[in-house]
Amino acid sequence: MSVNEYRILLLGSSGVGKSTYVNKLITGNFETCYRATDAVYISEINVETTIGNVKFNILDFAGQEMYCDDYRKGHYFNIDAVIIMFDLTSKLSFVNSRYFVEEVQKFFEDKVPCFLVANKCDYTASIKITDKMLQTECRKQKYYDGIKISTKTGENLKQPLLSIIRLLQDDEKIDIV
Repeated sequence: MSVNEYRILLLGSSGVGKSTYVNKLITGNFETCYRATDAVYISEINVETTIGNVKFNILDFAGQEMYCDDYRKGHYFNIDAVIIMFDLTSKLSFVNSRYFVEEVQKFFEDKVPCFLVANKCDYTASIKITDKMLQTECRKQKYYDGIKISTKTGENLKQPLLSIIRLLQDDEKIDIV
């Protein structure tokens, strides 16, 4: 892979919006019907930045229990960063995110950066996870960043990718153009 190409794991419980996130990045469209991912889906996403084009190969894993550790771990090679997503309106998905980060940290021995992405920030009346809870979880689980997004409205949609680029390039001045 070139300097501006990254392989990203996208993990989280079923139904939190992982595939919708990837689809929105690729097409700009929001899928209103839920379709569970079968096993893993790999997508290429290109982002134009102030350092040029950055290519992401995103491995979007199913959140269902049947696609367990051993299957996922078979794809854990040449990974540059991990996005663990949860649903801000679901305490269970927030609690379950701990399972994924612990799995990843153990497998990679804390050598691969993890980013916690909180989806559905536009559902303000239904949010169950406060900013303080998100910040505490990031510190406790050693996430590099905690980012609230909305796959529906597109709010902060590219922020997780920008955070990854900035960290891996060690340059906070990089921006999306």
